[in-house]
Amino acid sequence: MGKLGLVLNGVLLTGVLTIMLVGSEGAAAPVVQHRDQGLTDLEAEVATQPNDENLSKLASTYLEHKQPGLAQAVLDQNANVDGAAVTHVRSRVALAQGRVPEALYLSELTVKKCDMEGCEPRTVARALRQAELLRAMNAAGIEDPSSDPHATDLAVAQSGRGVQLEQP
Repeated sequence: MGKLGLVLNGVLLTGVLTIMLVGSEGAAAPVVQHRDQGLTDLEAEVATQPNDENLSKLASTYLEHKQPGLAQAVLDQNANVDGAAVTHVRSRVALAQGRVPEALYLSELTVKKCDMEGCEPRTVARALRQAELLRAMNAAGIEDPSSDPHATDLAVAQSGRGVQLEQP
């Protein structure tokens, strides 16, 4: 073995020993940045007694932290909770994951549930607005908003013209 082989083996051995002594693992980055006690409490509440209110709030919080996968997971774990607020959040998760047809179906289902069960006015307004937006995206042939941001922007502009709430 020549001098170059010995030097290369020495460098390799030094690298392996350094990794063994120092470690190759760094501190794991948190999935949700800026965690607060409220999020931890909400997760514990959903884990013990999931309901429409706390489940939709937790999934929405994950969406706000740009974690649609976590939102989807918590919704899937609590599939038996299916009130209008949860259905609306399911629609938002589908949209965040680039599934416009599914999001549209879920938004329209939310509106139907609100018609049958009654909902908070805010939930109705959000569902109607989102359904209108998704109809415009669907009509434009957009299945994943991130795949064509320009067409998505145009669809959003088009959708802003059609939602009106009736007052009794």
